[in-house]
Amino acid sequence: PDLDKVSRELFALKTSGGEEYCGRAVKEAVLNPKWSKKDDVYKAIFVAGNESYTQGNVSFEESSALAKSKGIFVNTIFCGSWQQGAAMQWKKGAEIANGEYANIDQNAQFTDIIAPQDREIAAASARLNETYVPYGQKGKESFELKKDMDMKVQSAPAGAAYERAAYSATKSATYASSQWDLISAIETGSIKRSEIKKENLPEELSKMSDKQLNEYIDQKLKEREITRQNILKLKKERDEFMRKQQESQEKNTLDKKIIEIVRKQAASKGYNFK
Repeated sequence: PDLDKVSRELFALKTSGGEEYCGRAVKEAVLNPKWSKKDDVYKAIFVAGNESYTQGNVSFEESSALAKSKGIFVNTIFCGSWQQGAAMQWKKGAEIANGEYANIDQNAQFTDIIAPQDREIAAASARLNETYVPYGQKGKESFELKKDMDMKVQSAPAGAAYERAAYSATKSATYASSQWDLISAIETGSIKRSEIKKENLPEELSKMSDKQLNEYIDQKLKEREITRQNILKLKKERDEFMRKQQESQEKNTLDKKIIEIVRKQAASKGYNFK
C-alpha cells in the first residue's frame, strides 16, 4: 500500500543501454518476488525493450512457461515497429504465457500537457502536507522520506506530481500513512487520542496540554478534510480536461498500452473498473 516506497524504487532505477536478457528477466521476476497463490489475484509481468527477445542463456520459452504455470501473465512491449518486434520473438514471448504483445514508437516526441488545474493542485498538495504529524521514530523517518520524494517528483513531468497529489487524497493513502502519521492514525481509528504518548510527538507538540493538543488535532483534521475535498474536485476537473486533450492527440505511448492491458487482463480475473 505504500506507493512512496514504490516511487523510491523506481526513481533509483538506472540504465545505460546494453544487452537485454528477457528470458532471464522473466525468470527472476517469477522466482524472486512473493507472488500470491490465489487464482483470483491479477498477476502480471511487463517486459519492454528494443533488441532481440532471445538474448542471454536463459530460454524465454521456459521462463514464459514457468510464469504461465503460476498464473502470471507475461506482457511484452517492443519499442519499434510491430512486425520487427514479432520477428524478434517479442510476440511469442507473450503468447506462451497468455500475455499481450504490443509496440510503441520509441522515437516519438511528446509534449507534457499542462492542465489549468495543475498549479492549484500543487498548492493544495502542499497544504495537505502541512497536516501530517510524524509520530515516533518511524514517523520521523517516514516523514523525511516523504519530503524527499516530494522534491524528486517536482523534477518529474507535471502528470507525476498530479498523480501523487490525487493519490494523497484517497482513503488508501490515509491507511498507508496511518503507520507513521498521527492524524491519519486518528482518522483510521488505529490510535485513540487517549493512547497518544507525548514522548512520540514532535517537540513543539509534546509540550502542549491535553486540551491544546486536542484542539491542534481537530484543526489538522478539519484542514485535511477541506484540502482533500478540494483536491478531489480539482482532480475531476483535470481528468475531464485531459480526456479532451488526449482525444484530440491520440498517442501510442507506454502508459496507455500498459493501462489497456491491465484493464483487459484484470477484468478476466473478475476485477471491475469504474
